[in-house]
Amino acid sequence: MVRSLVQCSLRQMLENGFFHADPHGGNLLATKDASLCYLDFGMTSTLTQEQSYGIILAIVDLVNRDWENLVALYKRLGILDKDADEEPIVKVSILLILDLDCCGLGKRSRDRPSSWEQGAASGVT
Repeated sequence: MVRSLVQCSLRQMLENGFFHADPHGGNLLATKDASLCYLDFGMTSTLTQEQSYGIILAIVDLVNRDWENLVALYKRLGILDKDADEEPIVKVSILLILDLDCCGLGKRSRDRPSSWEQGAASGVT
């Protein structure tokens, strides 16, 4: 189901320039044939072609773990102010990606603390 949600969300954004901004269990229904059915379209928006392309670039940066380039992309897209301090954003990006267990991006063992927990202990968060 998670894979279907990710694929559906990416197709919405990249092919149609549309996205559902609130996909959670209360807004989604799994059908008998394992399809997803969106129930609530109260929080939706559209994307420009530049924003759709930016999503592709962000995914590439995440896969390549190129945090500095990801932050620069956020600034170009207007997600971050051009004068924003990059260091905390890079640190948070690293912590987030290290905790991802889906899609094979995160390799965290269940029997050791998450990077968030480790970061909190060392003052990184």
